[in-house]
Amino acid sequence: MLIFLLPLLLYSCSMKMESVYVYKFRLGLSLLYFSYMQIDTVSSIAITSGIYDYENNDRYQSEAQHGNKQLLSDTLEFEEKNLQNLCDHSFQAMKDAYYDDDWQGCVKHGLTASKLFQDHLHKLVSCRRLCKHELVYDQHQIQNGFKSDAILALYGKSSLRYTTCVGKCVPPRFLFYENLLKREQYDYIQICYYKLKLYVKGAAAATTFLVVNPKHDYMSTNLANYREHLGVPEDDLIDLEAAEYQKLYKLAVNLYEEKKWSQQLQHSLAALDSYYDAYENCSVLCETGYAVGIDHHEFIGAVADQMEEVIKCKYGCTSTLSRLDLKIVDNILLNIYHHLQYSYSQVGDYKSGAEYAAAFLLHDPLNANMLTNKKYLMQEKNVPEKWFQPPQREVEHKQRLDTLAELMQYLHTEYVSQHSLGKKRQKQLAELEGFLGGNIKVNATAADLGGTERFVADGFATPEQCSHLINMCQVSQDRYSALVVYQKLSS
Repeated sequence: MLIFLLPLLLYSCSMKMESVYVYKFRLGLSLLYFSYMQIDTVSSIAITSGIYDYENNDRYQSEAQHGNKQLLSDTLEFEEKNLQNLCDHSFQAMKDAYYDDDWQGCVKHGLTASKLFQDHLHKLVSCRRLCKHELVYDQHQIQNGFKSDAILALYGKSSLRYTTCVGKCVPPRFLFYENLLKREQYDYIQICYYKLKLYVKGAAAATTFLVVNPKHDYMSTNLANYREHLGVPEDDLIDLEAAEYQKLYKLAVNLYEEKKWSQQLQHSLAALDSYYDAYENCSVLCETGYAVGIDHHEFIGAVADQMEEVIKCKYGCTSTLSRLDLKIVDNILLNIYHHLQYSYSQVGDYKSGAEYAAAFLLHDPLNANMLTNKKYLMQEKNVPEKWFQPPQREVEHKQRLDTLAELMQYLHTEYVSQHSLGKKRQKQLAELEGFLGGNIKVNATAADLGGTERFVADGFATPEQCSHLINMCQVSQDRYSALVVYQKLSS
């Protein structure tokens, strides 16, 4: 890890704002080209200097409809390679500009890299979501398959088709992929804005970095300097890469406070749609490769360990989507439900209001305020009990969350992963070697050998001693063989 400390003059005082804290992390996402060959038409988006080329979309669909799939695939592959080169070039150009004190170039190239990377993520998620259509299971076939071969029933043709489709979404990742995923470009951008005396923009860039890296001490110090010494107001500490649902949610909250109920409904419904879309994107990005740290010889064990990481990631999507700039909203989804039930009631649509009150109570059935609202609607507005049925989408989402919660509980209380067993075995080997001392290397423990007081180890004897032992064993074997022969003859 490398930390550059840059001196900044703040109000005639010499202070420090630490910048460019460069590090890496592991996460299994990769660059893609957008090609879906399993359907009749292909909905594609081309990239031209980081901008979606909607004009050529009709051309791509026409080529797909007329069976010119090879030309389509080659075209998209070329565009993805171009995008990869542009991302890497822009990120490197930003770094070069930074070290050359070219502050405007640093900002320009850094923002370009961010835009290109967002385009890439959009295409990645779109491609993987389209591949979900390949996961169509025949329940009857699965039930019958379990009687003969459960593995083929679960991981048969449908899974193979899905894997083939997803494989088209994942060409090799580019050089600065992980840096962009951690928003490291905003580390450079915020200091370059500072050098340009654009403090509000610098603070926003620092905020954008901290949204993904909330425990980054150096950037937290920088942001405090922007606020306390450069006078950047709290309202300007915004996430420059905020998702659409976050923007809509903030607008809906403002309209709620202004009691503009019709407009509030419009924005809340849009925020709800966008939230579910963001949740699905988060869930899809969890389904990438994970290294579990051990060589598997058991197929189901390997699959289960991969699933463990996927489940944990998906379970965390609700928390991930609760970020709003630098704040954590307890549950944005429930707040949207509340706004909808209240606004619908204010415009006289009590049936819709009852539905979203029920959606809220589906997650928090003992909430006193919502129970009071329900009682009010029933007693004062004559809303029947049967109206308090949550919309089907809300029911399905809650079932999904409940399933994840149950799986997480099982992981915590019952499941022991092959990776955990591997770590436990390594610990046992180390402890046994420490007890035996010397240069002894333990190769197998009691658990490996199916006994309570067994182990296999190397290093007990020198090569010369081993030769003597082998010779002794050979002599013993000869004498034993002679005795056996003699016994057989005497009998």
